[in-house]
Amino acid sequence: MGQMILQQDFTEAVASGESLLKYLPKNWLQRADVLSQLGSAQGMLRNFQQSYDAYTEALALEPKSADLWYNRSLASRYTLRLGQALRDLERAIELNTNSELAKQFAKDLKFNRKMAEESVLEKSGHLLDDARRL
Repeated sequence: MGQMILQQDFTEAVASGESLLKYLPKNWLQRADVLSQLGSAQGMLRNFQQSYDAYTEALALEPKSADLWYNRSLASRYTLRLGQALRDLERAIELNTNSELAKQFAKDLKFNRKMAEESVLEKSGHLLDDARRL
């Protein structure tokens, strides 16, 4: 799967990943690796809900993986789960031990906070508008 992703053959990577998942026991750690790659391939195909689902299942097996939390944060952002994206990224930062990733995580944290805040303000504005109409 990794090779297929590197060659940008995302459709074939998804097909291979889905096939592998049929045979791997639900509690094997190797399943988390397949799900992570599946999440990446789905994301590249812009199938963000499927990407989110794959990362969520992988996190059930590997809850201390900063990479998985970060990647699910990205999928959350694209599925407009902005609060979830922020929480997932905060968890990735807590677990991260890679100083190079820390810079990217910090940059994304700022962006995710801004998106979540704007979403809250927008929803608040809609609630005020609705209340005024009553």
